[in-house]
Amino acid sequence: METTSARGEDIVNIPLGIEDIADYQQLAVQLEVGDLVLCYSDSLIESHDASGEMLGEKGLLKIASEVDGSNASTVVPELLEKIEKLSPGNLENDDVTVLLFRPNGTSPGVTLREKLVAPFRVWGGVIRSLIAREAPPLPDMSLPNWGGFFLNRFNRLWGAKRT
Repeated sequence: METTSARGEDIVNIPLGIEDIADYQQLAVQLEVGDLVLCYSDSLIESHDASGEMLGEKGLLKIASEVDGSNASTVVPELLEKIEKLSPGNLENDDVTVLLFRPNGTSPGVTLREKLVAPFRVWGGVIRSLIAREAPPLPDMSLPNWGGFFLNRFNRLWGAKRT
């Protein structure tokens, strides 16, 4: 499928995985609370170091190891800044996509007050939508969601059976 950019350039969109241009292997990693996972497009590893050589995965890992990971909100900006400073033109001629995430469990738990107020907030939203003649914001009606609502262990057992 081809489209045209605002500058009149032809853009070819190829859905991810439609061509066998790379062989990917699957691996399993147990993430711990506080771990960070960085996903990135090829623009990072195709950037150049001070000598003009492409960074590659090893070069990117070296730079990433120099970034302070204690504050997740500053990791990506700091990483991109370090890459940009290595060589003129880095990250300018290619799309730059970076996603940083961490495993569940790092955010604070839901307080008892929030749990008690939640049903009232849902019903308030339903009533407001009915008054405005809009579709009500109903929760997910799946069995795992309702099972987890009533009994968290049930939700875990149900989720474990699905593949």
